[in-house]
Amino acid sequence: MANNGGTTQDTGRVADLGGTAGTREQLTRWLVFLGYIALVVFTAAHHEMWRDEVRALSLAHEGTLRDLFGELRYEGHPAVWYLLLRAGYFVTGSRLVLPALSLIVAAAAGYLLLRFAPFPWPQKILLVLGVFPLFEYSVVARNYGIGMLLILVLALLYPKRLQRPVAWGVLLALLANTSAHAAVIAVAVLLGTGWDFLAAWRTHATGPAPRIQARRVWFGAAIAIAGLIAARATVSTNQLPDEPGGMPRAQTVAHQMALAALNPGRYLGALLPLPTVELGDSQGPLRRSTAQAVAIDAILVLMVVGLWGEWSLLLIVLTAITGSGALFRTVYGAHMRHLGLIWFVLVLVYWELARRQRLDGAAARQHRRTWWTLAVPLTAVMVLQAVEGLRRVRQDAIWPWSSGKAVGELLQRPEYRDAVVMATLDYWLETLPYYTRNRLYFHNQRHFDSHVRFRSPFFGDHSLPFLLGAADTVAMATRSPVLMLVSDSDMVHASAADSLLLSRQTIEVAALNHAITDESYHVLRLISAPDTSRPRPPY
Repeated sequence: MANNGGTTQDTGRVADLGGTAGTREQLTRWLVFLGYIALVVFTAAHHEMWRDEVRALSLAHEGTLRDLFGELRYEGHPAVWYLLLRAGYFVTGSRLVLPALSLIVAAAAGYLLLRFAPFPWPQKILLVLGVFPLFEYSVVARNYGIGMLLILVLALLYPKRLQRPVAWGVLLALLANTSAHAAVIAVAVLLGTGWDFLAAWRTHATGPAPRIQARRVWFGAAIAIAGLIAARATVSTNQLPDEPGGMPRAQTVAHQMALAALNPGRYLGALLPLPTVELGDSQGPLRRSTAQAVAIDAILVLMVVGLWGEWSLLLIVLTAITGSGALFRTVYGAHMRHLGLIWFVLVLVYWELARRQRLDGAAARQHRRTWWTLAVPLTAVMVLQAVEGLRRVRQDAIWPWSSGKAVGELLQRPEYRDAVVMATLDYWLETLPYYTRNRLYFHNQRHFDSHVRFRSPFFGDHSLPFLLGAADTVAMATRSPVLMLVSDSDMVHASAADSLLLSRQTIEVAALNHAITDESYHVLRLISAPDTSRPRPPY
């Protein structure tokens, strides 16, 4: 009896310790999560919207759904983000749906990481403080954040991919329609899932009724493929690589993937951000040093060695890297925002290995060795990305990301409330609809609008004389003040005659040339009477 009592007491103590540990785990999770949300919200409150963020909202809520899909053929990204923005704007009628939706997606992704990722707490904290969850896919309101969230959901459901193939196919279809880069990831995960299914089928591990299971798997695969076809149909054919030397298009893609596989560090080096790399990367890929590229290549070689034998996971990694590399070589620059989805593919693989190494048996010991092989280099990457994330938060709090907000505040002055705004580069104007209702004149397309329409023809050039001529025409037609956005580069590289013309016909209203991105310019007001001797573009 005494022994039974002692056993009962010991069991009670173990239960109490387990309950205490669970309570501490929950408390830690909520403290980290709330701290993450507070930091993201604080940064977003100080963030100035950039043209690519606002352009998506303008496309989403203007016109009909048919108009939207007509524009998306020239955008290079599928429809999920735009449809979510359209639905949110329909419900709220507020432009704030743009940052709010981005924050909701980031919060969901952060919670999944902190609640379900089988990582030690230091790694979880480093992950949520990384440059992608903390800034690029949360504060910057773009479509890539949904891709991050869906990849994390895939990581969570990965063990059940063959037991729930229909849900798995739906997730892949949604992922493919968030961005062109995510579509590549969806293909990679679909191939890895197919490998697992064939392996399970060969070993008769699909259950007592393999035909029924097979039908479900094939149906899930069909859903995923339909999603990929829908994503491909949304964008125009001119987004695909050109065929060099008459090579068939399929061979072209394979050729570019092979070239990308030879030197992936050339494109993925920014996954190891260094403090010396400049923030603004809107004019091209971030400058990457040879050391970054070599380090990434070494980490990928180590991953290949570590994943040898984990064939489906290895196939996912190799397909994602080579497919994305082909995309970077032919269509998109390897900007930081484009690289994040590849990083989360590595997180997915690391997640699955961490889950497997917690199992029992000889296989678990092998998974444990593989996990430790990847833990050290990936943790180093997490540290660098967390440093970069905090640096970007600090930078965005000190310096404006774009001068568009400042232009909007300038237009609140009584003398400018009816002003027409123009710019040497039309796409600078795309930020302004978020901050003002003033009319925007896109002089290279000869119409008022909220954004550049890629399917419309372009006229003239970006020269100062052409801009001034168009401003003269708009001023006469509208009888309103005309403000022009002109960059430092435009003014420095202008000829003597153009500089003289600019000084005679304009006056500087504000110098808003300290933004991090290229939306940094001077605001000039047209003051002179039109010059009838100079050729003028039609209004």
